[in-house]
Amino acid sequence: KEKLLESSPLQKGVRGLLELKKAHAEYYLSVAQGHDQKLRGADQSTALSLMALELDNFRTAMGFAQEKGEWKLLGELGVALQHFFYMRGLWSEGIQCLRQAEAELRRVKDNKWLVKALYWQGMFYHLQGNCEGARNLYTESLYLYKELGDKLGIASSLNKLGRIAWSQGAYDEARPFFTDSLHLYRELGDKLGVAASLNNLGCVAQDQCAYDEARQLFQESLQINREFG
Repeated sequence: KEKLLESSPLQKGVRGLLELKKAHAEYYLSVAQGHDQKLRGADQSTALSLMALELDNFRTAMGFAQEKGEWKLLGELGVALQHFFYMRGLWSEGIQCLRQAEAELRRVKDNKWLVKALYWQGMFYHLQGNCEGARNLYTESLYLYKELGDKLGIASSLNKLGRIAWSQGAYDEARPFFTDSLHLYRELGDKLGVAASLNNLGCVAQDQCAYDEARQLFQESLQINREFG
């Protein structure tokens, strides 16, 4: 009897619908990932507009992944959409999406995607003024990036931890974070990362009344940024 039910037109239709929904979610994951790369370049404005047009499809894809426990898919979607959520001010939606995926990513020990979910949650918490929540998330992401040997992730997490310390007036704590991130960005040849770390060190120096040092750091940062227009 069970075999007859499994092979019935109704069951085949249900399986077909689930396969279609999963294919839809996987397609829009690829769309989100493609646009996410363009958000970091000269086509940023066009990519942002196109992603806004597809927002309902992205939300449908995330809803399917959540409903069916496709946590890796949800995590990948969440990470791929974070620059868009950030630029459109959809911070709470970004946190909600990443938080839903975090528990399962921890369970399956998929640290490659977990670390990105933690890092972006930290970013949104910081934007919302929750510095302690952001610090905890950035600290864990730093630990995982070190485990993974991801130097760019390490540099980014150090930079974020420095920003939190600086914003709270803990300048002696912030400076080592920025200095270490600067060294890593230089090692990686990431000029924009170098410029950001120099600017952050300049902010620390300025707030500590070391104006000559601050001017030198700001000038070096400005020169690099001008190279990139």
